[in-house]
Amino acid sequence: MSDSLHWIPLLPLLGALFCATLGRLLPKICSGFVAILAVGFSAAVAFGSALHVHEHGAIVCRMGDWMVAGPL
Repeated sequence: MSDSLHWIPLLPLLGALFCATLGRLLPKICSGFVAILAVGFSAAVAFGSALHVHEHGAIVCRMGDWMVAGPL
């Protein structure tokens, strides 16, 4: 489940990138449909993650070290 958390911000970003680069070449309805799908799928993943937290508890998603102090 923690692997899907990365998709929550990435899907709208990818949709915006697609619309910004290829949106001019497509009809307006198609680029709007891509944008709505990207945000909708992101909302679905967020909702699924919220249900998982409600049923099983916290989700731990390690993305990296925030601050490394080294040996003290």
